Amino acid sequence: MTTPKNPAPKSPVKKPRKKAVPKPKPVVLEVVPANVLEAVQREVASLPVSLRGSALALTALHLGDVLTKTDSARDVATIAKELRACLEDLRDARGLAGDKSDAVDEIAARREKRRATAGM
Repeated sequence: MTTPKNPAPKSPVKKPRKKAVPKPKPVVLEVVPANVLEAVQREVASLPVSLRGSALALTALHLGDVLTKTDSARDVATIAKELRACLEDLRDARGLAGDKSDAVDEIAARREKRRATAGM
């Protein structure tokens, strides 16, 4: 009679299961720009007429053109940084700055209004 082989005892500690991470939904644009220059052209076209011919808008267009044609990683990084700053300045000039300080300023203004009406 042969003795059956005993399997190794199982560990009493269970390993946690890895949770499946959901994949992010892709951002779908109505029309995807072909390159940086096209995206900058659309952004400049959305500006008020008074800003479209400004030196800042023309600089943004030029930087977008140069960025589209540049292959050097160092140059791309520098130009992209300047283009971002230029577009941000254009948005500020338009009055639609996309930074978080606007929300903070709005909350502070509401707080001041409440304090004024409460007589504090």
